[in-house]
Amino acid sequence: MGKPNTLGIAIPTYNREDYLRTLLNTIPADIEVSISDNGLFTSNEFKHEFGDRKFHGTKNVIPIFENWRKAIDDLDTEWVCLASDDDVFYENAFPSFFSNIEKFPDAEIIVFGHNYIDENGVVAGEWKVPSLTEKRAPDGYQVFKYGVDARLISVFFKKSLYKKVGGLDNRFQVTAADSDFIQQALIHGRSLFVPEIVAGYRVWKKSFTNNFSATKEWMDEVILWQSKIRNELERLGFSANEINTNTSEVIALNLLSGLNTIQKQGKGIGNSLSFLKQYRFPVQATLKTQLKIIQCLLKTVLKS
Repeated sequence: MGKPNTLGIAIPTYNREDYLRTLLNTIPADIEVSISDNGLFTSNEFKHEFGDRKFHGTKNVIPIFENWRKAIDDLDTEWVCLASDDDVFYENAFPSFFSNIEKFPDAEIIVFGHNYIDENGVVAGEWKVPSLTEKRAPDGYQVFKYGVDARLISVFFKKSLYKKVGGLDNRFQVTAADSDFIQQALIHGRSLFVPEIVAGYRVWKKSFTNNFSATKEWMDEVILWQSKIRNELERLGFSANEINTNTSEVIALNLLSGLNTIQKQGKGIGNSLSFLKQYRFPVQATLKTQLKIIQCLLKTVLKS
């Protein structure tokens, strides 16, 4: 399909053989695969079944993003895509990738679209850009200035760009490592946005995000992420007004997500206000998001 050592798929896994099998069966045999087996839960029978794939891992269970880094670091290919063990590629994914790197040889990161799929693989929604767009650095950042809509299963990036931006920041433990990396890559690399859905990103009803989005740990990492982006934008000469609006909007949207979670859990206005008071009200975010936060608080009062 493509030249050897052109593309590698990094797969961090943790005790999910059935989903991992489904994912591996969507990757052509001539594509290099690196599987970081967190805790060494993958059986010898499974490894034998996929004997042409590279398995490695640690006996002790390590943090999520550290496992992601191990999967990527074990690849020595020009391009990399990171796939969670419960995601899937579609048949068009790899032909489209190789076709686009031939058409756009200067690209360093390619962002495709994805479907949202549930536990059973049923499509629940989708995301993709409206049109084919090529951007010079740092203009790709503008596409995701208010947050990253793409998912890593549908993002292909050069290993050299990954190293250039410092990879996945090991300070993140619960969130933002992927979004931080994608924004940093778009700031520093030539990007291509392709309006084609190439993968399924699995969303769980009781997801990690739902459990943690209304926590201090989550918000502290979002703020760390945006402080890093702020530093890069300042260095590149972005205006103070644009930087303040963009970074405040990302923080505000995550505050809103946390407040919505508290409301859905029926924890009442006291918990909502306690969560919000840990941070300044995002007065530099867009007026639309500020009003949504106020509306969410009012709904919580009415339900209390």
